[in-house]
Amino acid sequence: MRIALDDLHLDRLDVVYAGDKTFPLADRVRAVPAARLFDDVEPLG
Repeated sequence: MRIALDDLHLDRLDVVYAGDKTFPLADRVRAVPAARLFDDVEPLG
């Protein structure tokens, strides 16, 4: 994930998973439950 952040020049990386809580995994990386995807992740644009 750190390599992807650096190589792709990403501001952040969100990992979608099957749980129920959003939580940080590392600096600029967080886990987001699939059920909350549209609530917790800002739209592109």
